[in-house]
Amino acid sequence: MKEIVAEVDRQGEWANRALEILRRRSSSLPNGNEDCEGLCAQVCELHFTALLAMREGYVGGALTLIRPTFECLQRAIWLHNDHDAVADFRTGAVPNFSELRAKIAEKLGTLPGPFGDFYDSVKTAHALTHGGRELVTAHFADSKVRTLDYQLNLLRWFKGLAGFAMQLRGMIVLRQSDLEELQKTLLDGFP
Repeated sequence: MKEIVAEVDRQGEWANRALEILRRRSSSLPNGNEDCEGLCAQVCELHFTALLAMREGYVGGALTLIRPTFECLQRAIWLHNDHDAVADFRTGAVPNFSELRAKIAEKLGTLPGPFGDFYDSVKTAHALTHGGRELVTAHFADSKVRTLDYQLNLLRWFKGLAGFAMQLRGMIVLRQSDLEELQKTLLDGFP
């Protein structure tokens, strides 16, 4: 448990340093980017919520946040890369998970970072959000969910998603010098 608390504390400090830089916002947002920025901010809030849950030993609670965190980031990337999508987003006409994946891939070619791996395990993520087997087994001492490696990997997933969201948010609102400082701060948080 002490390794989890130490990692949670490191991630919290890392995220707070990055968020301090993001508070220096230098631009008024072009139409539509406020929605993207809001989704990125939500990813950061979910990251902090997961950190608090993990710090207190609520692994199952943190697991339920993986898919909504990913979906917020997925929608932010969609809006950032397709400004025509803003009107759809604002009326609630958001493509489903698979359609969004295709739209992002169409704009970006290959999917960045952890996205490919996540899409491959979407059924598991869905089950985590809606009370699947992993959540049930999280309560048993011999569960893989209770192992240190599993929990550290879960924390790394959240950190990766939050880092990606903070980078995207920084691209929208920061001057170049602040963006470079943010990028250095984000990279310093990864071994």
